[in-house]
Amino acid sequence: MTDPGEGDPEAKFHEVVGLLEDWSPDPEDRGVEVSRGLRRMLDARLNAEESSRWDRDIVERQRGTLAADVTINGEIAVAVLGSARTAAVSSIRSRLSLLGGRYNYLVVYWRDAVDDDGDARRLIERRTTARSIGVEGIVFVGEEVPGDADPSDGPFSLPGLTTGAVAVGAAVGFGLFLSADGVVRGLDAIGGFPPLARAFVLGSGLLFCSVLGLALLLTR
Repeated sequence: MTDPGEGDPEAKFHEVVGLLEDWSPDPEDRGVEVSRGLRRMLDARLNAEESSRWDRDIVERQRGTLAADVTINGEIAVAVLGSARTAAVSSIRSRLSLLGGRYNYLVVYWRDAVDDDGDARRLIERRTTARSIGVEGIVFVGEEVPGDADPSDGPFSLPGLTTGAVAVGAAVGFGLFLSADGVVRGLDAIGGFPPLARAFVLGSGLLFCSVLGLALLLTR
């Protein structure tokens, strides 16, 4: 891990994140062209023309398949990743883990998003945390996945589960409960069960209600 540089590295990290959130590479650029354009943009935005050579941020382009695309002051790494479906999740995580062993901060920029990238991205982002790769901070930014779910959905959202679907399931379950001889007769019937069977039926009902309540909470 590199030694922290002068100034506030965490503040510089967040500044770099903000610049990348507003950055969009030329769609025609690939490989070296992307990293060169990224280095020029960061160098121009981080270093004002009137800055002295001692106050300037050192923005460098790195070389190598597993290297960062650009580094800032030797401790902030920027990695540009393409479609999450074109490479194995394990290989992407391995690259990010390797960068985590070399730098204090990591910014990952997604580009070339395609349909169905969302699940692979979420898996990578959920498993690649600052703690898991040994960095002070990691942030994922970049292009949105076409047709992906609302990004405001929290980490507790359930894929494919909507409030409407839960409501339909609840209505069906409640309707089945009310069918046949009705609630009163149903409770009377349960009351005539042996103690063990009665506990099982009531426990199953409580479990169903708990799961339904949790599902409604997660899809709010």
